[in-house]
Amino acid sequence: MKKKYLFIYFASHLFHSQSYTIDTNFNTGSINEEIRTVSLLPNNKLFIGGMFKNYFNYNNVAVLNYNGSTDSSFQYNIATNGHINTSFRQDDGKLLVAGEFNYFNDQQYKNILRLNPDGTIDSTFKAPNFTGGSLNSGTIYKIRVVDNTILLAGSFESPRKGLVKLDMNGNLISSFNPQFPTTDTNFSTNKIYSFDIQSDKKIVVARTKYIQRYNFDGSIDNTFNIVTGNYDDSFYVVKILEDNKIMIGGLFNTINSTNINKLARLNNNGTIDNTFNPGAGIATGEQINTINVLNGKYLIGGAFSNYDNNLARGLASINPNGSFNANFIATGYNGGFIRNIDIDTNENIIISGSISTNKVYILKKTNLSTKESDKLSFQISPNPVNNELNIITNVSLLNKNYIIYDSSAKIVQQGTLRKEKKVNVGNLNSGFYQIQIDKNATIKFIKE
Repeated sequence: MKKKYLFIYFASHLFHSQSYTIDTNFNTGSINEEIRTVSLLPNNKLFIGGMFKNYFNYNNVAVLNYNGSTDSSFQYNIATNGHINTSFRQDDGKLLVAGEFNYFNDQQYKNILRLNPDGTIDSTFKAPNFTGGSLNSGTIYKIRVVDNTILLAGSFESPRKGLVKLDMNGNLISSFNPQFPTTDTNFSTNKIYSFDIQSDKKIVVARTKYIQRYNFDGSIDNTFNIVTGNYDDSFYVVKILEDNKIMIGGLFNTINSTNINKLARLNNNGTIDNTFNPGAGIATGEQINTINVLNGKYLIGGAFSNYDNNLARGLASINPNGSFNANFIATGYNGGFIRNIDIDTNENIIISGSISTNKVYILKKTNLSTKESDKLSFQISPNPVNNELNIITNVSLLNKNYIIYDSSAKIVQQGTLRKEKKVNVGNLNSGFYQIQIDKNATIKFIKE
């Protein structure tokens, strides 16, 4: 019965899989520090911002061509003590850039500015200085344009506490003055890492210790049930879905005293949506930092190795009911801390953060024909296994490469298959593993 179950599961995994692999034509070369934001530009170019230094003479910001090379027509240079956290491309092609910095191109700017499409500074944009907050740095974490206004959130106390609205010239909209819930007595520990906008323009914010909602005028929405975690929990990302339900992620183990690990879905009023069940979720000490939606499934990224006890190296696809989408296969990258997931018009997935050496990769969809899928179909036996794992398939695997991952996504064994289609796993410790054949298909097994 066990063998039959494995075969059915894996056949489904193959014939209905969403396969993505690294675009080898996009190669940035080594980037020495983390990328924190990506904005899609025309002609398949990418604006990147973060903490990197001396990347082909660029510090913290650069524009990449479709092949990963730098666009030399854009000349940026930020003071080395600063970094970029967020960016947003306006409909007119201008680019809002924000984070924690004091200078841009040797001109004094405090944490925010706007660039023209050619990369020059837009001198017509005059934003106020952002100060205070943790480390007194006035850090901005998120920026968006909504209804011809600019919303910014972060760790700052001036010109407003944590959430600000500007007009399109950068002037403060003074009537927007969001207050804190009466339960919040320590703003300095409750910075806003993320926010998103619902279809009715209500603003859902992810503060360090709780999730709350504002009306678009900045008043507190009292119809929303504030979501809280434990004293050591943190909420890092909020994502509004088409039905106005709310996905949240971060470094938390409980929500309103309910045990939920790192990922949850809320109803429109802030209550927990119990139809979404992440199971074991993400392990203790690991975190989710970004959420996007592709073809009705949730893409999550962060610093984690498993989701609900399934191998996932910082990137996973989640079904609408919270279960792990085993039909999503992404190969070619070595895992790491994925801070951003962007999706272009061709449904290619752009991942960025602190990932291997390049820090930003494009995952392109691989469309397998039925004939190609048949070549990948295999079973394994025995399972559990002591020494030799038999690969059962109707096609030749001669000279095909295999990789075995442990439960933390670490490569523990790799090699080349021979005519006999056997893999000796006798040296592995007891535990859960996955074997990947020819960089495409994977299947779980237990080593006794």
